[in-house]
Amino acid sequence: MISRIPRSLQTFNGKFMPLFSAYTQQHHYSTSVISNITSPHATTSTSIPVPPQSTTEIEPTHTATTTLLDKNLDLLAKINETQNVINKKPKREPIKLNGTLLSNHIIGSIKKDVEEFKANSGVVPQLVVIYVGDNKQIESFIKMKKRASESVGFKFTLDKYDSSITEEQLIKQIQYHSEDPSVHGIIVQLPLPEHLENHKIIQSIDPKKDVDGLNSINLGQIFLSKKPLFIPCTPLGILELFKAYNIKAEGKNVVVLGRSNLVGRTIATLLSQKDMTNPCIMGGASVTLLHKYSTDIDQHLKQADIIISATGVGGLIKKENVKKGVILIDVGISHQIDPTKKSGYKLTGDVDPETYSRSIAYTPVPGGVGPLTVAMLLRNTLKSAILHYKIQTNRMNRQFNEKLQQKQLEMNIKKRNSKKVESKE
Repeated sequence: MISRIPRSLQTFNGKFMPLFSAYTQQHHYSTSVISNITSPHATTSTSIPVPPQSTTEIEPTHTATTTLLDKNLDLLAKINETQNVINKKPKREPIKLNGTLLSNHIIGSIKKDVEEFKANSGVVPQLVVIYVGDNKQIESFIKMKKRASESVGFKFTLDKYDSSITEEQLIKQIQYHSEDPSVHGIIVQLPLPEHLENHKIIQSIDPKKDVDGLNSINLGQIFLSKKPLFIPCTPLGILELFKAYNIKAEGKNVVVLGRSNLVGRTIATLLSQKDMTNPCIMGGASVTLLHKYSTDIDQHLKQADIIISATGVGGLIKKENVKKGVILIDVGISHQIDPTKKSGYKLTGDVDPETYSRSIAYTPVPGGVGPLTVAMLLRNTLKSAILHYKIQTNRMNRQFNEKLQQKQLEMNIKKRNSKKVESKE
C-alpha cells in the first residue's frame, strides 16, 4: 500500500493529491506487483434433520464501516430508515441486504471523484469491454455497465466480435487496447465461445488494466495473501456489503457453493485468510468450498452461519436445507420463463425466496450482489486511471530531472573548461 505521495508528484499537481491519497489508502491500492507484472451445479438433499438453532448476529453500529471515499453516514442513515438495522437488532423479520442502495451510494461517490480527477488531471477514465458472440441476456448486462460507466463520467467502449474470431485475432485486439494509454480498464465479457480459451485470453490483458481482477497476477496475489492491484468485482462487492452491514466472518462457518475464479474460489480465499496487516482481508472464517463432486452437501449447508451461493441454479437452496439464523448471500442468477414480464422471463437466484424466513439476513435477486459488482467495476477502473496517471506523472518528473541533471553536468563541464583556459592564460 502506498502510505505517502512522492514529493515530485505533489509538486506536479497539488490539488489532485488528496484524491489520489484517499484512493490508494482507503481502497487497499497496491503497486507492489506492477513490476512483476460457469460454476458447477450443486445438489441438495433434505433427509438430514435440522440441528439446534443458532444465530449469526449483525452487530449494530453508529459509525461507517465501509471503505467509501467520503466516509460519511448518509448510506447508514438511509439503511436505518428503510431496514432498521443500525440501531437495533431484528426481532422477527430478516434483514434484506440492500445492494442497490449501497451501490447507488458508492457510484455517487465515484462520480464526484471522477469529476475531481478529470478537472485536475485532464484524464477521462476509459473502460473497454471485449464481447464475442450474440446473446441478448449478456448484452443486457453490458448495457447496464455502459449506463453506469457513462453516469460517472467514464468513456465506455464496446469492442464486439463475431463468434468466428480466432484466438490469435482476439488476443491481438486486447493487446492493442492494453498498449493504448487512453484505456484504463479492460474486461472480457464471459463466457467465451468454446474454441476460445478463457485463461489464455484473460492472460493477454495488461495486469494494470485488468479491472475484473482475473489475470493470474492479480489472482495470485490474493491466493498468496498479498495485496492485488484489483480484486474481482463480485467478491469485492460482497466484502463491501459485509462492511456496510457490519457482518463479521471471523470465527464463523462459511459455505461457498461454486468454485469459479470469478466468485467462489476467490471469496472463499478472502474470507478464510486473516492478516491484520492487509486491510483488503477481512476473513478469519472456517470456509467450506462445495462443488458438483462434493459429498454431504446438505449437512454442510445446515452447519453454515453464512452461505454464499454462485451456481446459477434457480431455487437450489430450500428452506429445509439451512439452519435458523443463517446469512444468505445469493450471487446466482437464473432466467425463469415468465409470460407476464415484458422480457418474457424473470430473474431468480440460487436461494428459494421461502428460505429467507429462516435467515437473519439475505441478499435479494435482483437488487443484492449484482449492483455491487457493477459499482466495484467502476471503482477498479478509476483506480486504474489514477495508477496510470501517477505512472505518467512520475515518468514526466523523472525525465525532467534527468534533463536538469544533464544540463547541470554540461554547465559544470563548461565551467571547468573555462577555468582551465583562464589558468593557461
